[in-house]
Amino acid sequence: MDASDGTAMDRQRQAPAVEGRSLLDWLRVLRDGWPALVLLVILGLGAGLIATALQSTKYQSKATIVAGSSKGFLDPSSAQGLAPVAATVTRLAGSAAVLQGAGVRYAAASPNPAVRAQRASRATLKWLGKNLRATQVADSGIVTIAGTGPTQSDARALTRAAVRSLERSIGTGPGSNAPAGPGRRQTTAPAGGLIVRDFSTTDQGKVSPTPARNLLLGGNVGLVLGIVAGLSLGAARRRVRRPDEIATELGIPVLGSLRVGRLGSGLDPGLSAARARLQRLGQRDQGTIFLLTGTVRPERTAELGEALARAFAASSRTVLVDADLASRSASRRLQLEGVPGLGELLDGQVTTGPEMFRAENISVTTVNGADGGATIEVLPAGHAPSDAAAALGGTGLVKSLQQLRLRYDFVLVVGPGLDRPAEVIPLISAADWSVLITPRGERARTIESAHGLTDALAGRVAGALLVNRR
Repeated sequence: MDASDGTAMDRQRQAPAVEGRSLLDWLRVLRDGWPALVLLVILGLGAGLIATALQSTKYQSKATIVAGSSKGFLDPSSAQGLAPVAATVTRLAGSAAVLQGAGVRYAAASPNPAVRAQRASRATLKWLGKNLRATQVADSGIVTIAGTGPTQSDARALTRAAVRSLERSIGTGPGSNAPAGPGRRQTTAPAGGLIVRDFSTTDQGKVSPTPARNLLLGGNVGLVLGIVAGLSLGAARRRVRRPDEIATELGIPVLGSLRVGRLGSGLDPGLSAARARLQRLGQRDQGTIFLLTGTVRPERTAELGEALARAFAASSRTVLVDADLASRSASRRLQLEGVPGLGELLDGQVTTGPEMFRAENISVTTVNGADGGATIEVLPAGHAPSDAAAALGGTGLVKSLQQLRLRYDFVLVVGPGLDRPAEVIPLISAADWSVLITPRGERARTIESAHGLTDALAGRVAGALLVNRR
């Protein structure tokens, strides 16, 4: 490989750093954390249902009143003072005196003694303060008093009692025009005294329980918490699916995207593209050694190694080496398990020359789609050593691969996965290029750990092959 090719590969590996994530990136992260999002939304809706079940049945009535001058609330001379007066009336409606008076009138309006006793026991100061609300309408002189009770008639009676109690408190206070009662001294009352006009009392119907409101609140709370939890979970278990994302994560180019179902036929366009790109990395004066490793299962690496070997063999002298001494997936796939091979070479029991084994009569489909009895040359894994990492770390590996390099244009080495670094690192050192095989949708953490191991490759990573899970 000349210097220009190396420079081009370096430029491909040096992907620009991502300064920040876009909205689409965050949505992809959230997609990987969707179980947390769904769970918390369901819990929020469940909390809304529980709150609905615990809510008591309540009805409400409202009275609209106007506080103003005894001359009339439309009198121009008192129009400017309506809003402050209404604010005072609103605060007065929540006073203990008004609430106690409302309780007395509420019980007195009972249709029979039994209801009267029930209302009298219920109308404590705390209960009245909770079930009576006075609200000023904007900055006007209009005040709304809302009463809530267990039945509509109770709510109506409580609202009217509150209005009458408020009227009496205002009418008998300083500055009112109300006559003094028995034993009461007449207070000073200006001509424009303060009065309260009861415009109307309307029934609002059932206001509790509120299932729609509770479900909406619970669902919204669950959604907010679910988004936060989903982003956290998605960041922890984020999967990388797009080729450009994988290339950015690994810092290397993507050689091709392959479909598992098409590898056996050799018709996958991604396989042809990967073969062409790898062949351009070949050396002119001697063979080139490619190590196949990654984050997929050993069986998948063996399948891909066989497919690549058949593609290479159509135009170049190629040998497939099963260097996964523990799994021996490629040897089993080609029905060469138990046949002497690399294990014996590493032990020094045999030499490469006469002991290369040929997988005969395997019907394959060539790259151009023509069926034929093409063969691929294979060096099986051979016997399994007691310590595969020690066997691969000896001098026999480099010696054996160098001899194969002199006889073949391309040497494809099916190695163990990156989860077995003690076995992979010796193979990395002996190979010219490493090809990382990873599935679409691989977890980002796995890719990051693979990227950390490939730092030891000193720039000798040809690229990544993506394998679709389906």
